Amino acid sequence: MVFISEQFDGKPDVEELTSGKFISEKAHGIFITAPGAGLMTQMERQLQIDLSKTNLEEMCYILPRCIAGGLNLAKAVDLRLVDNGVNFKAAGIFV
Repeated sequence: MVFISEQFDGKPDVEELTSGKFISEKAHGIFITAPGAGLMTQMERQLQIDLSKTNLEEMCYILPRCIAGGLNLAKAVDLRLVDNGVNFKAAGIFV
């Protein structure tokens, strides 16, 4: 879930989040499913792993093969760790 509030520092109410509400009346914001959540769920099913418990080095090895090979979403995918994050490149994306 992603929480978007009208105030930059707004924090979601845990009770509202766990109750499945869409709108937070207490923190004045909304709860939405994160973009890409469905795709991550498909990858986890195919790989039979929990990606939230996978370190970045493993993800750099696993995800490109899953995206290009298993799910056939692109011809080539490269994911590398860099000093300030990760670098992701995909070529021949199938739409």
